[in-house]
Amino acid sequence: MLSLWICILSLLLVLLFKWDRKSQLPPGPKPLPLIGNIHQLPSSSFLSLLQQWHTTYGPIISIRIGAQVIVFLGSHHVAHEVMARQGAWCSSRPEIPFFKRILQIPLPSGLLPYGEKWKRHRRFQYSILNTQTTKSYRRDLELESTQVLWQMLESDDFETVSSRYAYNLASTLNFGQRSSEQDVAEIIEIQGLFIKNLIQGFVGELLSTILLFGSIPFIETYLNWVLGWENAGSKFTGRLRAFFTQHINNSIRNGHQQSWAQGMVHEAQKAQKAQESQESPETFENSRNWDEICLESFEVHMATSVTTQSSLSTFVLAALLYPDAVAVVQDELDAVIGPGRFPSFEDMPNLPRLNSFIKEVFRWRPLLPTSVPRVASKDMEYSDYRIPAGSVLVVSQSVINIDKAMFEEPELFQGDRYMKNPELPEPAAFGYGRRSCPGRHLARESTFIVISRLLWGYKIAPHPEDQNRNFDRVGSKVGFALFWPASFRATFQIRSPVHQTTVEREIRDKCGKYGEGVEHMPVS
Repeated sequence: MLSLWICILSLLLVLLFKWDRKSQLPPGPKPLPLIGNIHQLPSSSFLSLLQQWHTTYGPIISIRIGAQVIVFLGSHHVAHEVMARQGAWCSSRPEIPFFKRILQIPLPSGLLPYGEKWKRHRRFQYSILNTQTTKSYRRDLELESTQVLWQMLESDDFETVSSRYAYNLASTLNFGQRSSEQDVAEIIEIQGLFIKNLIQGFVGELLSTILLFGSIPFIETYLNWVLGWENAGSKFTGRLRAFFTQHINNSIRNGHQQSWAQGMVHEAQKAQKAQESQESPETFENSRNWDEICLESFEVHMATSVTTQSSLSTFVLAALLYPDAVAVVQDELDAVIGPGRFPSFEDMPNLPRLNSFIKEVFRWRPLLPTSVPRVASKDMEYSDYRIPAGSVLVVSQSVINIDKAMFEEPELFQGDRYMKNPELPEPAAFGYGRRSCPGRHLARESTFIVISRLLWGYKIAPHPEDQNRNFDRVGSKVGFALFWPASFRATFQIRSPVHQTTVEREIRDKCGKYGEGVEHMPVS
């Protein structure tokens, strides 16, 4: 009888222990009353601190910002189990008061809470960015990458050339026509207001973290009064609306039926009530839906251009630091392509070393070191831990990409990493589950075509004045929220006279064949 009671008591203790574990948050640094872990957040090097926390506490950790619980997911397995397998309960976004109260504009689709409106936006994004539709953009990608190779014959200013490539690509797909120099300058300024002034410059890294999760409203109110956010927000929204209204209307007038902007207008008009759907474009422009169209057009424009330009800068940085990895890929290109023609999309299956190299570019320095936050819509569990409803969930993408359990010597750029181990998961840069990046197919294709052609045609080396520069210490232009390599210089030397002849022939052929589509391309 005594042994029976001992067994029952033991079972109860085990169950009690398990219940207690299940009621626990994931481990993390000890918070202080009221303020949580705010005092531990640095004004810089947040990613180093995040990596340190994951090393100390494990692949899933939690902190508090005020009363707000924030859970960081720091391994591919954990991120997949939480964000993908339990995606039905963590596909929404936390409320970001900054947009509503300061910018006074609708939320862009990437920040919308999960619901019918987001689903409508997502269906449209899928219609223009799915695998098959992305293939229809290949002609534009080939045209723009041809111009890149031509311009690099005349200039080593890769930052400017890659910027033109990225913005021309975004403008062609968004509006149906390429960007003028004035347009590029204007959209860069608008993006600068959005990224730097409104988020990074005014707030600083620490305060942007606090405001991102919207946990301490009185700080936001105070800073708004001190720093004049509403004036900056008004300037941003005014320029945003003016620029995109002009270009969307031009796209409609010019009959660019396949442009993204044209599709956005069509979808928004369908979503209106029957009587509103008959409004003229002039009346429609004054509606709230028009603001949403301008913002969504800006969002896809920015996502396309910033992602492309950042990836290309990271590629050049890798080429400077790891010339041996470049040489191996160039040997493959020489064997498969030769100097007499450009690489094309049809060559993609026959270039495994190049494909592996490009994946490594995405892994090595991801544009987003952490994912855009999501929010748990109900209580969730992972392993022995509880994730309360309302918790903010963030994937520590930069930590996943240097996970030593998955990647050998992860801090190094190894161009053949994915070729040697094809079982490795895709780079975390494109996200997990229902909110994964809808533009991932376009991102891969736009980087493939220009990187393949640059490696085919050019030797990339440090600029003579930067021979002794430590390129591994090149920082980010815009702080912890994005990794965009700060400015650096490189030289691009054509690999042979035959390669140069091929570039000159291709630019003439493209100008002659597509005429109006390449009006800014020079003809030799």
